[in-house]
Amino acid sequence: MNYLIYDQNGKKQALLQNVTSIQWKPRYWESGSAEIHARPTDENVRYLVEHNRIVCQERNEILFIDYVQRSDQNADGDDLIIHGSLDNLGDRINTETLAITNVEEGLRKLVTNNQRGLDITLAPSKGLTAKVTRTETTWQTLRESFADFCQESGLGWREIVKDGQMNVLEIYEGKQAKNARFSDDLGNIASQEYTKDLSGYFNYIYVLGEENGASRTSVIIDARGEGEAAIEKYVDARDLQSTYEDDNGNEHTYSTEEYTALLNARGHQKYAEMLSKAFQFECELNEENRIAVLGRDYDLGDLVPVISKRFKVANLARITGLNIIEEQNTNTKITLELSIEKMEVLK
Repeated sequence: MNYLIYDQNGKKQALLQNVTSIQWKPRYWESGSAEIHARPTDENVRYLVEHNRIVCQERNEILFIDYVQRSDQNADGDDLIIHGSLDNLGDRINTETLAITNVEEGLRKLVTNNQRGLDITLAPSKGLTAKVTRTETTWQTLRESFADFCQESGLGWREIVKDGQMNVLEIYEGKQAKNARFSDDLGNIASQEYTKDLSGYFNYIYVLGEENGASRTSVIIDARGEGEAAIEKYVDARDLQSTYEDDNGNEHTYSTEEYTALLNARGHQKYAEMLSKAFQFECELNEENRIAVLGRDYDLGDLVPVISKRFKVANLARITGLNIIEEQNTNTKITLELSIEKMEVLK
């Protein structure tokens, strides 16, 4: 891949060269990051400095440099080591309370209300319908808020170069990839790792909402599989209130059925979050196998089928992370980090 260096004002400075390794790690609902090791040439020393940016041309993603390490321990000079995030949302905190229902519009408003000169441009709204019902409290960074709400709602975000403009923030939703399939049987998986961590597992959920007289409104979600023993979990959802205000300040009340649906949604969301941590799958792709090509057949945030004959599981999984590793004189390696949405044990 090709990378360009820009200054903090968005002016192009140079093509990134004399690099020994690049670890480019975009994420779907979290902040992405990158680490670059480069020779200390005059050009690299001049331009690879804090607050400058590096753009991956093929993906239009932007690294905001916030860490630079230089050393002269070796006679020929050690590499410059550069770290940073693939967004600048950590530069602002939320200074007010904001009720969020539609996630895309709520997060856009969060940026607008707290921009305070931040060098960022909101992309046009995509009209996404994902909803939550809770309040964003003060003093959290925008990056933390975005990660929170996007993971809960299944959305992602990215800060990119778009139509020649730097630092364009998009909130988006991954699609069901129709032409991508990954399997050791197909030969497009070079190595794989399957982790099962049941230390935080649960399958029987008590969700308790607001106070209702002497008791609290509650629902029970039974997610046990056939023959599975109950492992219980309490979810505190008292932040979900049966009354709410619309954008015009008018107060409304949910019906009993609507409020129960909110509690059910919260419980299922917590269950889904737990599953994404309990069952994890990573696979390194065989770049010589072109059955499915990044950027053409699938991308970050997409849902893809992943079938492991070795571990005897078939997964429908969301690509929540890409690890693109480029080392000097070696082929690029791409590893997919996957959040399992549905799993079937193969016979």
